[in-house]
Amino acid sequence: MKKCLVAALAVVAMGTIPFANAATVYNVNRTIGAGSVTGFIETDDTIGALSFSNITDWSLSIFSPAINGGVATSSNFGASTFGNASLVTATATDLFFDFDASGIFGFWSDSNSDWWCLAGGLGGDNGCFVSPGESIGYSDTTGNQAEFVGYTGSVSFASTGTSVPEPGTVALLSLGLAALGLRRRKSA
Repeated sequence: MKKCLVAALAVVAMGTIPFANAATVYNVNRTIGAGSVTGFIETDDTIGALSFSNITDWSLSIFSPAINGGVATSSNFGASTFGNASLVTATATDLFFDFDASGIFGFWSDSNSDWWCLAGGLGGDNGCFVSPGESIGYSDTTGNQAEFVGYTGSVSFASTGTSVPEPGTVALLSLGLAALGLRRRKSA
């Protein structure tokens, strides 16, 4: 009888545990020359090469004393991505960009066309003005790069920090430990 009761409670508990949609949030905290990019990029939990459909949300801010014609400002990104997301690779803890590959990946701001760009080894003007490297800038009639840092190879540009288990995982673990405790108590 007790076994049936424990099994029934386990089934009911599993049915009430909310299972979250899989998503990974990567924190961005970059210094680019005298400027910076901070915020987050959320993916659909895909591991490996990404496409734009794998990027589900983001909130990024840039700051540079050289943005918008030398007027110190901060911009919030929310409008669009551009370039080739397949140059971005996700692991469980980091997002990497391949600066040795050809192509660009970045974000436009939603207010005044400021941008953050990661550019692979194209050489010369590629829409981000210099490559390979990371840049922030603004677009007026011609576009202007405000800050640039050169890179080669695959470089992490965002990380998850510490992982926190989902509440459902903790509840299921607790339920399992409680069931083991009841079983041990009965056999003692």
